[in-house]
Amino acid sequence: MDPEECWQLLELEPGPGLGRLKRAYREQAKIWHPDRFPYDETLRSQCTERMRQVNGAYALLRAQLEAEEAVSTITEAAPEPRAREREPEPEPEPEPEPEPEREWVKDTAWKDRLGKGWSPDRSPEAFVPEPDDTPAFASMGKIAVAFAAAGMALVSLFFVPNPSSVLTGQVMRLIASPALAYGAVACAARGVWEAGLGIGLLALALNPVLPMPMSLEDWRLFNLVTPIMLIGIFLHVAKRST
Repeated sequence: MDPEECWQLLELEPGPGLGRLKRAYREQAKIWHPDRFPYDETLRSQCTERMRQVNGAYALLRAQLEAEEAVSTITEAAPEPRAREREPEPEPEPEPEPEPEREWVKDTAWKDRLGKGWSPDRSPEAFVPEPDDTPAFASMGKIAVAFAAAGMALVSLFFVPNPSSVLTGQVMRLIASPALAYGAVACAARGVWEAGLGIGLLALALNPVLPMPMSLEDWRLFNLVTPIMLIGIFLHVAKRST
């Protein structure tokens, strides 16, 4: 497989940059990973073959780009030829005493790195994706905590002694609205823009400054349906992030 075919497999224009290569590889892995079709043997077989080719193309291009960057770094750090000519020749050093023979181990680490995606015997299910570069504040655990806080604040309307109280409604909004706003920003940071937009609209509807006017029965229905929606949105974000 030549580099041109590798670029085409990853649907990427040739050029430098390991970051863009990693992003293209993750996108291909999301599309072609065989686990997406556990019950269709035909599609699973096709995806297995495609994923093997993608792994090989990624490994080959990554090794090539790393080598080019290493050569570029060495070239930039090398002194000018004239400067080297002006340097005085070093005085000959005394010959060191012979050291005992050592057993040298051949470095094959580059073959192991290249073989991770190139070996035909490697199962696509066992491939190791690149580390996720999602910000720490947008982790799935923190999104779950934000959604749980908002959901508990909404459901509390069914258990407080006086649910129609203005103070009760304001306390509920002061908890639910910031939690949902945090969840919206975190979802957007993970690239799930539709989830971030939906959660942002819910946070806006629950803001304590200009609350959306609704009757007590409407509030009960809203507070019952919204936690269920949050569970569905959380599962959608988790699926998009795998």
